[in-house]
Order: sequence, then C-alpha cells, then structure tokens
Amino acid sequence: MASCPTMDLEFLVASGPGSRVVPFPSHQFAIGSAPECELRFDPTVVKGRHAEIFRETDGSWWLRDLSG
Repeated sequence: MASCPTMDLEFLVASGPGSRVVPFPSHQFAIGSAPECELRFDPTVVKGRHAEIFRETDGSWWLRDLSG
C-alpha cells in the first residue's frame, strides 16, 4: 500500500474581534465542548463531541457528525 503524502494543515478560527490558529493533527481532529476536543467551543453552542474530521488511508479527509 502506498503511503499518503502529508502536509501541515491548520484551522484559522475567527470569532468576534480575535482569531487563533489551531494545528491540525495528522489523522483525526475532534470538535466540540469536551476537554479532550482539539477545537473547543462553548457548551451552549455545541455538544461534548460534536464532530470529528478524520483522514482515510487513501489520503481523503472526511467530516463525521457526532451530534446524532
């Protein structure tokens, strides 16, 4: 199986007057209000683990909705 090329990815999160850059891990990224999420939001806005972005072995990226 061929390996997938890697690249450094980042999210630019802009909210109100400020913004921040969040580094993107190499294979999976959780979004929500839970402490273990890499990108956290106020719990009044999103669930504990609201969504995740993950990389398949073929190099494609997917968003999975966990809010059910």
